[in-house]
Amino acid sequence: MAKSEYWVKMAEEDLKDASLDIDNSRFPSSVFHSQQCAEKVCKAILSSLGIESGKTHFPSSVLELMVLRGNKFQLSPKEMETIGQIVNYSKLLESQKESPRYGWETVDKIIMPSEIYDANKANALFMNAKEVMELGRKFLKGSK
Repeated sequence: MAKSEYWVKMAEEDLKDASLDIDNSRFPSSVFHSQQCAEKVCKAILSSLGIESGKTHFPSSVLELMVLRGNKFQLSPKEMETIGQIVNYSKLLESQKESPRYGWETVDKIIMPSEIYDANKANALFMNAKEVMELGRKFLKGSK
């Protein structure tokens, strides 16, 4: 199995965990797993193009810099559009950073993740991750 397929399998597991988290009202955990899903889809695409992303929590930025700027991989306009969509959805998820795990720290208190993320936010971010997964599968299927 190609390395990109392992990344996809792990992304699928994270997406499933995000869904289960929502079903069990664990909204911060769902956001974390949604974010992880998007990161792994980006890493799958990078891997399929022969790019090692390394240990980063912002692989969409690597995808943007290495693929979208300059199109050195001679991708079709449709493939470039798909990657652009993946980057946009992923950046939103990646921008959550450590908030789903640690909350927001202020001078005198910590705002708990459960105070930040509710069902609406978790569902919206889950739908972004689901879209990243679908777009990633579409891209990877077309690049074989």
